[in-house]
Amino acid sequence: MRAAALVLLAAAAAAQGRPDEAEIRAGREAFEAGRFEDAALSFERARSLVPDDWRGHAYHSLTLVQQAMGETSLVRRAELLRKAEAVAGELVKRDLVDFHDPLYRCVKGLIYSIEGDEGKAYATLGEALKAPREKFAPYDEIQLHRMVQRAFSASGIRIALHLITRGQFEQAEIELENAARGLPEDDPERRMLERLFAAVSENLGKLDKAIGHLRTCMEICKNDPVAVEELTGTIALIYLQHEEIEKGREVLAKAPNDSRQVDLVAARCKLACKDALRERGARLDEALDIVRAAMRGYPPENVYRLVLFYRDIVEAKVGPREAKTPEGEALLREAMPIYLREIDRRPECPQLYFALYRIYKLLGDAEQERRYQDLYERKKKDYEHQEKYDQHGWPRCGS
Repeated sequence: MRAAALVLLAAAAAAQGRPDEAEIRAGREAFEAGRFEDAALSFERARSLVPDDWRGHAYHSLTLVQQAMGETSLVRRAELLRKAEAVAGELVKRDLVDFHDPLYRCVKGLIYSIEGDEGKAYATLGEALKAPREKFAPYDEIQLHRMVQRAFSASGIRIALHLITRGQFEQAEIELENAARGLPEDDPERRMLERLFAAVSENLGKLDKAIGHLRTCMEICKNDPVAVEELTGTIALIYLQHEEIEKGREVLAKAPNDSRQVDLVAARCKLACKDALRERGARLDEALDIVRAAMRGYPPENVYRLVLFYRDIVEAKVGPREAKTPEGEALLREAMPIYLREIDRRPECPQLYFALYRIYKLLGDAEQERRYQDLYERKKKDYEHQEKYDQHGWPRCGS
């Protein structure tokens, strides 16, 4: 969004001899320097000097929009957006544009997006983009068509993100393909676009395509070591999830051994669990130790997925016979508070209610067994109506 406003302001051509030109130039220079309050004041003065120059109104409105983007106070942000809308309204009041003019619709679309109403933003920017070419002609000097296309694409990416969290991957893929057509190769939104394409492709069973998008994203982020590590972990996790174990192992072998990046840690735990569940025996104990160590110091908001790995090992180690041994019972009782802690964090997720039901069944506690069986059934039913995926296309409650 900031890039869209910068394109408009940076590309403007001088209108020689107009009384407002000095203020327009000063405002653009201040904007480019990040001094948005100064820019807003210059554009406001330009408006008062020449009220029939669309640039003063448009630039002032867009500067207020830019200020709102970076505003952390919700009250202040709302004030800036109200003022931006009022200033843009002057374009209509003074009969400089009409309500369907692409410049006015563009400003309105940006405002909707910052307000969080991405549906209206997408529709409004789409309306602007459909305007006849002659409607854009007065604004060729500021490349308005390019700006609207870019803003529409950015909005489409956020629409796709919403579709992904709802599991509507086919529709998300369509929106991302539409968005891709309006983004330059070096656009900052490309990183998010490729990341979401990967999530969609994986969930549609297009594994090679998903990995390709992640590697493209990695190339975009090559100067950001943290992002590269995160993407490396994601690639490894995808391979492991799809039983491409050796490919996942190869990816992890190239990552820094001491990295605590959450996706790399999760991938290493997943690999250890995959190996242990295949080989059994002492490997189960090794995997359990790896996951226990990983959970210590892991971000609390992410530890749920490690607990699911831990659950898999516990269930592989302790069946009805093992539950009657001191070692088996001790492991079950160790697991109980771990599961309860994660249930407190994610009460909507059904899986750990079932894990507790199983523990109480093995321990012979019929009352608690029935309680957690009922809770599991209820949570599973409720979960059918909730968003099931995160922004990366991972199941929000695991599997």
